[in-house]
Amino acid sequence: MPENSTKKVLIVGAGPVGSLTALTFHKRGWQVEIWEGREDPRGTDMTPANLRSINLAISSRGLEALRSVDPSLADGLLGQAIPMKGRMIHHNDGRQESQLYDPAGGQCINSLPRPLLNLRLIQALPTDSDRMKLRFETKLDRIDWRRNIAYARPKKGGKPGEELAQGTNQEEKEGKQDSDSVEFDLVIGCDGSWSKVRQEMMKVERIDFSQSFIQHAYIELHMPPNEVKENNDNDAKFKIDQHHLHIWPRHSFMLIGLPNQDGSFTLTLFAPFTSIEHLKTREQAEEFFQEHFPTALEWVGKDRLIEDFMKNPRGKLVTINASPSHHDSKALLLGDSSHSMVPFYGQGLNCGLEDVRVLGCMLEKNNVSSVKSSGGLDADAALGQALSEYSEIRGKDLEAICELAMEN
Repeated sequence: MPENSTKKVLIVGAGPVGSLTALTFHKRGWQVEIWEGREDPRGTDMTPANLRSINLAISSRGLEALRSVDPSLADGLLGQAIPMKGRMIHHNDGRQESQLYDPAGGQCINSLPRPLLNLRLIQALPTDSDRMKLRFETKLDRIDWRRNIAYARPKKGGKPGEELAQGTNQEEKEGKQDSDSVEFDLVIGCDGSWSKVRQEMMKVERIDFSQSFIQHAYIELHMPPNEVKENNDNDAKFKIDQHHLHIWPRHSFMLIGLPNQDGSFTLTLFAPFTSIEHLKTREQAEEFFQEHFPTALEWVGKDRLIEDFMKNPRGKLVTINASPSHHDSKALLLGDSSHSMVPFYGQGLNCGLEDVRVLGCMLEKNNVSSVKSSGGLDADAALGQALSEYSEIRGKDLEAICELAMEN
């Protein structure tokens, strides 16, 4: 099939949602180009201590989305995840209380570092295909909706047209440069809470948009594994039970811990800015953790925990809703770009992956083809209908789960 007769989708953002979106469109026969502002993660050290991101508790919602695109993806990632059968509540007096998620059926959620999930999805992209182009360090600048052209932002110190393709297809191997613009049939924003695609859509579409911050910050911390001899069993690496999501609830704030396969735990402190902004010295921080999280302070080690607390950034938590999430047959928002939610329900990224599965169902239902029609830019009625149905059906579900996340 000639390239110019095949529809092209431009996906902005190569996070987990963007990468899964790219994979599903490639499998449907589309030309796919991905723009990602960050550097290529392939070859990055994936040791948990070097990853600064809240672990993903991947659930059946996220796993089913992966299976809908490629069953081997879900199976492979489960092999690198740790099943968590319940919550382990850590009381202030040191008591631990296990609360199983499914005492009768044994269902679990699964702990997996987000950067590892992202890396595996990027690695799954067929970059040797002439229908797949993956460009890192490339940010969207603006979109010409009349001509269906997206323009990349020049690199710092560079001029338009100097962005280099970062993938591995034949054109890139020959050292050729990409243009600073690309024509598309569909552009999909998978570029997160501060989505540039959403900003461009709001210039031409009547999108209801809301953004609400909560009073809590989150701070990422790290519990190292036990040092064990080579012949010791695997469980000895973990300082606390590896098959639980650990929670230290303390009224208006809490600490959580999710296990990693090397025996470490990714810890996250959620606390109101007002509760931590006065902790200016190491002595004040140590007193805070000694009062509220003495067991965590012991297991992590005082110096390590206080060092992480003092140097790591204070993240903000926001709920974002955008409706409708599409613009004609030309654009769509997926993941946090249309529905960013607070993490207390554990379904934010799971929902982003589910967006891809639901979109696939709408494309199937409306018999959306990868072959261009002969009627011009605005002639793809089937695609427009699929995006409209997705936006309406999915929007109601996402509004509800954002509310559940906040209440939880």
